[in-house]
Amino acid sequence: MNLEQGEMYVFIGVKGQNKMTEKRGPGVGVGLILSFSEPVKEVRKKYAVTEGGSRIEFESAGYDNGNWASIYIENDAVLTREEAQTGFNIVALDGRTHKVIAKKNYNTQLDGNASKQMADDFKKIPRGSVVVAVVKNSADRLLTQEGKNVFLSMGSEEINHLGDRQGFGFVGVTHQEGQYIFGEQKGPKVRAAMTLGHSKPVKKKVRKPERVEGGSRFEVHSGGFAAMDFSKIMVNNEDVATCKDPKGCRGLNVVMVDAFSHKILHADSYDTHEDATNSGRLL
Repeated sequence: MNLEQGEMYVFIGVKGQNKMTEKRGPGVGVGLILSFSEPVKEVRKKYAVTEGGSRIEFESAGYDNGNWASIYIENDAVLTREEAQTGFNIVALDGRTHKVIAKKNYNTQLDGNASKQMADDFKKIPRGSVVVAVVKNSADRLLTQEGKNVFLSMGSEEINHLGDRQGFGFVGVTHQEGQYIFGEQKGPKVRAAMTLGHSKPVKKKVRKPERVEGGSRFEVHSGGFAAMDFSKIMVNNEDVATCKDPKGCRGLNVVMVDAFSHKILHADSYDTHEDATNSGRLL
């Protein structure tokens, strides 16, 4: 609308709605009665209870497209839009029951230590747990490769391409021999829902070799961060502990035995990943 020189104009409107009144002329005035607005409550559809599993729903919106995130398990909000914070909002579920065992926010947008904290916490989550992650606002600015590896280890295909102010939702399973990703979405605003069955413990029959006559059987196993993250040393079918963690500790795990009897003389771990002095301690 173009006003003429000297022309008056009045307007009353409501943002996001078509309710308005306006008038133009040499001298104008209007009156309008408006009732108080009431907050609109989102009405969510209730789904039937899942037998032997759970329906998992997530939603995520970047800063410019709603700026919210939420997670629902079997119609129950485990993370509401009001609770969600900037960055990654992560919920971990017990694989056998889908009960919440961990819930935390990692602000990789503003906190330079958040990626490391996320990676450290991920290592503590039991194997076979379901991880549900959603982004609110944005999460890419200070996200490091260490933080990305959390999702890559579960098979993520989008985390390396996460952009500024983008939504992101992810569902995966931790510390598996394969990579188990059940759902992943990236974009300005994303939503997804899926049904996951409860995991069942698999009992593995371990064949113990016969005892060696006149000697000993030695076994060593090692898996990097993306391959179950463990180390194991066995002598005559018995685990030899090198540290307090039953999965072994980061770095070199070393066992020394007597050459004549094969009795354990020394067992220890040396974190040569972060502390160079451990190389000298090993020597």
